[in-house]
Amino acid sequence: MFHYTDNSVKKQSKNVFSLILRAALAFLAAAGLVFAAGAAFFFLLSAGGCAAEELSSLRAFAQAQAGVYRCESASLNGVDLLQRGRIELELCPNGVFCVRVCSAEGKERTAKGTYAFDGEHGVLELRGSMRGVSYCKRCVYEKGAFAVQHTAPGVRFAARFRLLP
Repeated sequence: MFHYTDNSVKKQSKNVFSLILRAALAFLAAAGLVFAAGAAFFFLLSAGGCAAEELSSLRAFAQAQAGVYRCESASLNGVDLLQRGRIELELCPNGVFCVRVCSAEGKERTAKGTYAFDGEHGVLELRGSMRGVSYCKRCVYEKGAFAVQHTAPGVRFAARFRLLP
């Protein structure tokens, strides 16, 4: 009696399932990194202190830095976030900023806040709130560029923005 024992159909379906599972995990990892970049940006803003009495004097200098800033470099725990998408920050003339995080798949997340610029000290101050938590981050502004850095237990985020021509 002859028995056919070829498992090629089972192996092929197992390989296809494995491939689909790996592709789905890679997509989720990429989406997670883009989301983590946006979350880290707002988390690092929450780490700085902000004095309300200084805001009115800083607001007078805000117009000089208005424009769209492209993120030149961004890393989260040493992983380059710009390989998976792009980050832009727009400083509007009315003192409002908007951060846009766009994934390689075309998904976009935005968040808004307010900003002020102290021309005397070269300090850009970004403020906002997310889920009821207020945040404020001060950055040194030089020659149309500024860097945002934050280190917390287990998380190291750094990004550098430059004004688009």
